[in-house]
Amino acid sequence: MQGQHFAKQTQRERACSLVHGTWRCAGVRVASVGACALMVGQLLLPSVALATECADSAAATGEVAAAPAATVDANAATTPTTEAAPATQNEADTQQVSLADTVEGAGDAMPAEQNASSNNAAMPAGNAIMPCGVTDVTGGGGVTIDTNVESYYRECELPPEISLTGGGSFSWDFGPVPDEVADKLSNASETKYYKADAATGALVEVADQSQSNVTISIAPYEGQMRATLTLTGGDFVDGNYALIRNEDVPFTSTLTFDGTDYNDGILIGDPDSTSDKPAQIVVHETRTDYYLRYNFNTVVKLAAHGQAINSVDLGSGYIGYRAGDTPAPTTHVPYADYDKYEIAYECWEEMDNSDPTDLHPVAFWYSDEGMYTPGMKRIDKFEEGKHYMHSVMLRQKNGYEFANGCTVAINGEPLNAMSVQKVEDGLFLAPTTSFTCEKALVWQAIDTVEINGATVTFKDGDKPVFTGATSDDTRYWYQCEFWNSEDGAGVNSAWFWDQNIENHIDTFEAGKTYSYGFYLKSHEGFYFTRDTRVTINGKTYGYWWNESDAENLDRDGKTTTMWVYTNLTMTPEATPAPTPDPRPTPDPEPKPDAKPGQAPTTATTTTTVSTTKTPAVKPTAKTTDATLAATGDSTGLVAAAMSLAGAITAAIGIASKRREN
Repeated sequence: MQGQHFAKQTQRERACSLVHGTWRCAGVRVASVGACALMVGQLLLPSVALATECADSAAATGEVAAAPAATVDANAATTPTTEAAPATQNEADTQQVSLADTVEGAGDAMPAEQNASSNNAAMPAGNAIMPCGVTDVTGGGGVTIDTNVESYYRECELPPEISLTGGGSFSWDFGPVPDEVADKLSNASETKYYKADAATGALVEVADQSQSNVTISIAPYEGQMRATLTLTGGDFVDGNYALIRNEDVPFTSTLTFDGTDYNDGILIGDPDSTSDKPAQIVVHETRTDYYLRYNFNTVVKLAAHGQAINSVDLGSGYIGYRAGDTPAPTTHVPYADYDKYEIAYECWEEMDNSDPTDLHPVAFWYSDEGMYTPGMKRIDKFEEGKHYMHSVMLRQKNGYEFANGCTVAINGEPLNAMSVQKVEDGLFLAPTTSFTCEKALVWQAIDTVEINGATVTFKDGDKPVFTGATSDDTRYWYQCEFWNSEDGAGVNSAWFWDQNIENHIDTFEAGKTYSYGFYLKSHEGFYFTRDTRVTINGKTYGYWWNESDAENLDRDGKTTTMWVYTNLTMTPEATPAPTPDPRPTPDPEPKPDAKPGQAPTTATTTTTVSTTKTPAVKPTAKTTDATLAATGDSTGLVAAAMSLAGAITAAIGIASKRREN
């Protein structure tokens, strides 16, 4: 019984344990399933809410969801279009604009790969740029536009003085602007009207053209702005009037995309993002604003009636042509006469010199293309053996008029009066020069230059001396030589350059180092190169070129002038001290001092000497004072010794007498 009871009890306990274990396992599974369901619900809740919000928005507007808002940097200006005038930058306000609107303003400045997305259902108007693959940014992320603003100024100034007479005009070019904005200069075209105010002595701007005396038109001309001043008439007093204008006038802006920064954040649809921060996009761009900066501070001379031009002094850069050379303009008007007349054209004519008594042109070259006529033979290059003649046409302007008998000079040389012809609008000068063309030069490089006989050694205190000369005057000739010191002082053999040296070397100083240089010019057909060797007094030295010659060498590989600084240096020696006499005069021997109460030795010596017979001595031709003094001292000592000896002898004699007695 006990055994059966024990067996049943054990069996019941085992059955209960199995049931209880089964319930425990089932409970754990139910709890796990519940936890998973709760987690899934929490994860799906934002998506369901977002989907509901998008569906409601789409149903209400009939459009796809808008892009996230873009935050514009408070320190950046609103992005302009590429042709918009510069806008004043508001640094205080923070503007909220949509991404589509922001990038639409940037235009073509953004990179092409961001211009569209094939996954977008629709594109905004204006082909605006949308972020590819981004439909939302968690946490309120956005786009920041960072605009760096730069300014470019084209300085526009007029000459200090301008003359306007009797309906005349004056034009002035301000200089080119960058090529990329030259076509935008028309945005700054303007016409202003000024009245000559005698009370203030100034040109005062007026709005009514009928009240003006002077008109200023500013318009594009060949990639730059040209100002044209015209004396339109009206009532005014002849005199000088100040024209003042200080103003910056904008004419265009450009926008350049510099790059985009993607700060770390979570983007919906980006499985690789590991950050829990919202994404921030920063678009960097540079806006360049272009201005015309007018700085007018000019005196305008107004005269109702024209003035006579009595003399003309033209400048010319003509240096002679040879076979194969191409004609080019060489004549120019001096600056002081810009407002009075101008060069209408220059002309070269090839003359038929088969008959010296009947020269007539057969070919032409004009600086003004408008002077050619159909069928006219042109001069492209000068030819050897042919004769050519040069002429210039001057055109008067601004009410000025060439006077009868007006004299003409070119580079200061008077032109023959027979070559000056007064015409309706100016002067015709023919010929100004003529020549028979020679064969082309075969240019030769100068391999070595020699300076001989140059003084290159000096002592302290010596004045500069220049003795150098060239040994070959067929290829080059000597211009000057010079010394420069290490402290910037200099001296030149040619007065023309020496007079302008502020820190001048008057004498050479010991201990300072001086370097030698020279200046040469080549004859026609010869030139110097960087390989030209320099010898001075038969010794070769290194050297370096001055700036202008170095520029010619860098550009052309040759130069016709040679201003060089050599490595020949000199340091003057100090002047040696005078050598002392090898046999100096001996100092006199000191005389013995006399004892108090005792007669001077000299007196005793004199007495003794006077009683002593001495041999005669032949006198020398000339005895110095020092020799006489020395001789006197020796004689005194001898006399004293003799006196002492005499006294001793007398004493001995007296003693002997007393013994005898």
